[in-house]
Amino acid sequence: MASANKSTGLQIALVFTVMTAVIALVVAFLEYRSAVTAEAEKNTERDKVNAVEKERSVATTGLQNLRQYLGYPNTDEIGKNDSEGDNTVIGQLKSLSLRVAPGELTQPTMAATLQRIGQELDTLQKELGAKNQQVVDLNKQILGLRTEYQAMVDAHKQAQQKAENDRNDAQASKEEAVTQKEKQINDQQSKIQTLQAETSQVRSDADKRDTANNARIATLTNTNQGLRTEKDAREKWSFEVPSGKVEWVDLDTKHVWINRGSRDHLRKGTTFSVYKQVNEGVARGLRDIKGAIEVISVSDNMAMARITRDRIHDPIVKGDPIYTPLWEPGRKEKFAVVGLIDLDNDGVYDREVLHDLIAASGGVIVDEVDDKGVRHPTNGAITVDTKFLVEGTIPDAYEAKPEDKESFRLIGEAHKKMVTEAQEHGVRIVTLNDFLNYLGYEPGRRIWRAGVTQGWNLHQGMQGNVARPDSKNRPESLGKTSRLFSNPTGQQTESLGTTSGQIKNGQ
Repeated sequence: MASANKSTGLQIALVFTVMTAVIALVVAFLEYRSAVTAEAEKNTERDKVNAVEKERSVATTGLQNLRQYLGYPNTDEIGKNDSEGDNTVIGQLKSLSLRVAPGELTQPTMAATLQRIGQELDTLQKELGAKNQQVVDLNKQILGLRTEYQAMVDAHKQAQQKAENDRNDAQASKEEAVTQKEKQINDQQSKIQTLQAETSQVRSDADKRDTANNARIATLTNTNQGLRTEKDAREKWSFEVPSGKVEWVDLDTKHVWINRGSRDHLRKGTTFSVYKQVNEGVARGLRDIKGAIEVISVSDNMAMARITRDRIHDPIVKGDPIYTPLWEPGRKEKFAVVGLIDLDNDGVYDREVLHDLIAASGGVIVDEVDDKGVRHPTNGAITVDTKFLVEGTIPDAYEAKPEDKESFRLIGEAHKKMVTEAQEHGVRIVTLNDFLNYLGYEPGRRIWRAGVTQGWNLHQGMQGNVARPDSKNRPESLGKTSRLFSNPTGQQTESLGTTSGQIKNGQ
């Protein structure tokens, strides 16, 4: 029993061993077969790789040859069809194509570009052939012109030679005459030099005489001006005539009537100075002025005026002559003004008031130097038509404030120039105060006002009412006049005998 079991075990082990061997053989066979197959496939793939490598080598060589042919041997990247403007071969070729053959192509290829360039080259060659033919034709024309030109040159040379021969003959015949002329010219130049020297001496002597004469004229002018001033002061002679006279006087109402009216172009507001009937001449002696009046009402041939200044001991009476330099019947008087204008000595300039005074009476300022020293008009000049040169205050530039020095200096220079012009044209020079007295101007009364720091004094406070032009309408006269004016006989009426009650009561 035990032997049988042992034999069975051996059989099983033998079968197992045989089967293992068989399996191992099968596996070995399969591995061998697989290795053979793999080796065959490897050899096949190696052959394919070799073929591809050969093809790549051929392609690389072809690309390199293509790059070399196209002119880009060192450009590694070929580029894509849409490459443009980059560093690839295709991109650079496109840029080159656009540069050498601009415009649209039938196909965006190098062949199309070369074909187009070839066509253009053919066209240019044809045009070149035509141009060459034109050059040939032009050369023929140039040759013909050169022949004509040479003929003209030859003729010109012959004419030039003949002219030179003629010139030489003429020059030879005239050399003696030229020599004579040169001798005459030299003689004339010597005479001219002598005359120039004499003329220079004469001119020098004349200049010396002119200098001496100018100095003498200046001395005589100053002497003449001084003598004329002395003579005028001694003789008290006046160029002016009265502007009118007083016809009636009403001392009660302080009104007078003068023999000038609207027919004489007299204006309301015109002021007059009143003179003594026996005087040294109007606009000459201030001591002959006894008062001043201002026109307040104008009729056809007479005007009523109010008395703005008079003297108690020497009242205005009928027949007294009146005068103003601002007005003359049928004429517009012209004046020149220089200097600072202060009509009432209050330290405030009154240039505009002076303008109004003159304009109100029909006068006009034609030449003036303002407070800054500027002359108006800039090219102004005193002429014989100027009635007076009115001198205001001529300031001293050395004593002026720093801001006024330049203005005062200009005023002083203008004053000297205008005085000279007035003397040369016979124009009278009057001070501002005399001018105001001549026209009967009265400065305004000074009134103290609280808060005003101006230093008024008794002399300023005693001044009378101002006679200034007024833009407002003046009140018209009520028509009441003095009994003297309504009584043509001029006889005084007797007293009615009625006295005041205070006198009757002895008070």
